[in-house]
Amino acid sequence: MNLSPLTRAGLRAGTCALGLALALPLAAANAEVAATAVVQPQPEPAAEPETEEPDSASDAGVNEIIVRSGRVRGQLFVDQAPLLQLDEEAIAAEGVTSITDLIAQISARTGSARGRGGGGQPVILVNGIRIGSFREFANYPPEALAKVEVFPEEVAQRFGFPPDRRVINLILKDNYSNRQVDFEFEAPSRGGYSRNEERLGILKIANGGRINASVQLEDTTLLTEAERDVPQTEG
Repeated sequence: MNLSPLTRAGLRAGTCALGLALALPLAAANAEVAATAVVQPQPEPAAEPETEEPDSASDAGVNEIIVRSGRVRGQLFVDQAPLLQLDEEAIAAEGVTSITDLIAQISARTGSARGRGGGGQPVILVNGIRIGSFREFANYPPEALAKVEVFPEEVAQRFGFPPDRRVINLILKDNYSNRQVDFEFEAPSRGGYSRNEERLGILKIANGGRINASVQLEDTTLLTEAERDVPQTEG
């Protein structure tokens, strides 16, 4: 079929327009997909669910009682249980004024019935350590003690003593300071004689060290026959 030049030009124009119309929706779709791919954020990884730790006691079906207590510095740990323990309140209840008086007060519970003659004097430790002499601690006030423990005779062997003496462990407070002033005056009812005694002391416990100083003054007047009106024999 023969077409005129004008008709052939119109057909080419229609074909181009149809191709352009088909291409525009495809390009728009591609642009929308690209935009969507750019704008859409990446999904975050799913968090792992938290798992609770199983309760071993409940899983095992066993009821347990756990008792926790702080360890006192200087406390003695041995296989034998203490026969007597005194805390600060129990020490204050004894109503004594020195460690010497406290040991004498509880002597009925610190003496040993073993060995010949009923055993010896108790072994005295300070903060779980054996001491050379008790003179330094004899006049310490009982308020300086955090705890007192009395152990059976078997513990004495651990510190080089025969097993016929009980052990007293004196646990001092970590931080303690005390100043003490004592004054005593004595005089008989008939006069002519007097005695006075003054004692000054300072005690400081800190950082594992101890400072103890004590000064004692004593004065006694003379007692003569003249002061008691004793008649003198002539010649």
